[in-house]
Amino acid sequence: MLHVERYRRVNIDATAPEFLYSDESLLTPENNTGFLRQCIDRFREINFADQNSERIYLRIVSGSPAWADREVLEQATSNPDTRAGLLAAVSTVSDRALPGPDRPTYLDDIAGAERAHTLGRRGASARQ
Repeated sequence: MLHVERYRRVNIDATAPEFLYSDESLLTPENNTGFLRQCIDRFREINFADQNSERIYLRIVSGSPAWADREVLEQATSNPDTRAGLLAAVSTVSDRALPGPDRPTYLDDIAGAERAHTLGRRGASARQ
């Protein structure tokens, strides 16, 4: 999701790769959480899930973390972009007091999943 913000910074008139971004320091994960933050502010429910397994590692409800699956969250945050993005947009994500789900939960387990909208590839399409 951080790439959405990064793409907004592209100089579409660049004549060479080195001119694509006016300031490369603005490409750090911490500086590209605007779109993610807007999504959290605008959508009532957001589920962050592993792209391959579709197992949810963080559920946001009304802008606040509702629960986190620590096992999958720790795997996800081993990616520097994911870690920085989540920490910048949801500062309490590392709060150990955050409850966990009763059992592993997958995107297809959510009521209305067949009508849910996602950003990015997931499941079999992510593995191709």
